[in-house]
Amino acid sequence: MSKHELKEKIIGEFPEYKPGLGKFLNFIALVMVFILILVIYLPTLIWQEEENIQQLGREKMTILNKVEDYYNKMTGEYQEDPIIALKIIEALRDSTKADSNFYGKKVVNFEGKGYEFDVIKNFYLSFDTTFAISYQKRDTVEDITVKVLKWNTTLRLSDTLYVPNEHLAKLDVDTILGRDTTDRIATETFYLPYYLTDDLVYRPLTNEKYKVLSNEDTPIKIYDPIDFMYKDSRFVFFTLKDTSHGYIENGDVSW
Repeated sequence: MSKHELKEKIIGEFPEYKPGLGKFLNFIALVMVFILILVIYLPTLIWQEEENIQQLGREKMTILNKVEDYYNKMTGEYQEDPIIALKIIEALRDSTKADSNFYGKKVVNFEGKGYEFDVIKNFYLSFDTTFAISYQKRDTVEDITVKVLKWNTTLRLSDTLYVPNEHLAKLDVDTILGRDTTDRIATETFYLPYYLTDDLVYRPLTNEKYKVLSNEDTPIKIYDPIDFMYKDSRFVFFTLKDTSHGYIENGDVSW
């Protein structure tokens, strides 16, 4: 066999290269990689969404429980309609903020019915520290100290006193000797406005109202109204699942 014939034989044993087939195989490989990424990535997104929904539901129940605690402190009982509790507690917050004398025995009218409350003095401060988001602000404060003489009737001589300027009017002084001014950096805490909106009463996804139970055996229990597996389609081939978010009974959580 000549070299030419041997070369033709070797070439004939290899399949003919087809450019179209190579492109098709590359496309199939790309599709398989894309599907693999989706199979790994999409379930992670769904699991994160399920966790966020559960966390949101429990946060809402926690807020409702705090509202019920305040309602009980000022009435001696709990309110089984969470919307009424939200509306009245927020109204009391606004009233005590607007009027420092609004405290003690009060009757709050809501939807034609009167509710008796023993309102906590400056209740808005308790409300803000419980629900609102706080932030701090630094500022320069000027302190003025006044040097005065005040007659001491016991010793029968004049005492030299150093009095903060804001307290000067409360003292009966004889002579003001001078004033000393100093600057200092003070940090004050402020609170962003917080509103008890109606959506706190409803659970995510199903939009059902949270249940509030109060009786002799169970002073207060706030619980998720569903007792089944909720399912919702995601990305055609996947399913989001949600079950009961638990309950809070007498301040103790189930989760």
